[in-house]
Amino acid sequence: MKIIIADSYEEMSALAANKILEKMETAGDPLLCLASGDTPTGLYKRLIRIQHKGNEAIRNWNFVGLDEWVGMNSEDPGSCGNDLVHEILQPLDIANEKICRFNGRAGDLSTDCST
Repeated sequence: MKIIIADSYEEMSALAANKILEKMETAGDPLLCLASGDTPTGLYKRLIRIQHKGNEAIRNWNFVGLDEWVGMNSEDPGSCGNDLVHEILQPLDIANEKICRFNGRAGDLSTDCST
């Protein structure tokens, strides 16, 4: 593992976006795991800017949500999935079939996690 120290949050976000783009270019079936919360928002804004400047390859990536609150799903304001929809997935115009998210309202959470 290589540790990179950036001078600012903005620089870290740019470095992370560039590293992700570099890795995804060589991936056969690109999959990006998305975390909710404030920490990755700079990275997400960078990826959105890059796509809007013409990098349409991002639209072909697959995405999986890292987490969800039990009792909530992406339709609930304040849920992890809802945050991801508004912070990155919707701005990138990602098709639903390219997205996998947990349903915290599922009757059997173990089954939902394994499918």
